[in-house]
Amino acid sequence: MLYVESIEELLLMERLELQLSPIAETVYRQLGWTPARDVDPTVHLEHIVEATYPLFPLAEAFLRQFGGLTTLGSHNRFIFADQVFEHHGIPYRLWRMFENFIPAYSQHADYEAAPYWLNHPLIVDYGRLICPIGSYDVGSTIFLTSDGWIMTGQFYNMRWGGLADVAKSALKIWGTTPSEGLNALAEYAVLFDNVAKE
Repeated sequence: MLYVESIEELLLMERLELQLSPIAETVYRQLGWTPARDVDPTVHLEHIVEATYPLFPLAEAFLRQFGGLTTLGSHNRFIFADQVFEHHGIPYRLWRMFENFIPAYSQHADYEAAPYWLNHPLIVDYGRLICPIGSYDVGSTIFLTSDGWIMTGQFYNMRWGGLADVAKSALKIWGTTPSEGLNALAEYAVLFDNVAKE
């Protein structure tokens, strides 16, 4: 696995190739993404380093295309309240689940939480690198691994037979490639309902 020591070493090393589903492309275009989007990811990479996560080329490539995209300005339960989209003739709206691709806003992904994620069995047992790339559904962090997995992570407080609460880190796999993960995250935000038909 390639591990990069500095941001300067990382920049311009890799380009993200995606195959987004029609629904996912609609979602991300509404947020400001285009296939040609190319932003300077330095501020995001610096946060990843400050939070004690490793840098790797796929993270830089991902944040070049998606870094800074957010629905945080949307204060209602739908991402785009007045917009109805169509998929194979079926109307739908976008439920406000997706939050942002801003690592600095990631919940439970700072330097204090990093050891839990960096040492999670899904990461350590398979020799993966992991870093936060954003937040999802209020309490989850979106993570990217060096081999392209998109996951969300959350801490749960679990009670064990009357013992004190124990923080447990849990990861959910959304896809084993960036395309799969982005498609699944976006499609989870789709709501086919009666209101969409009106």
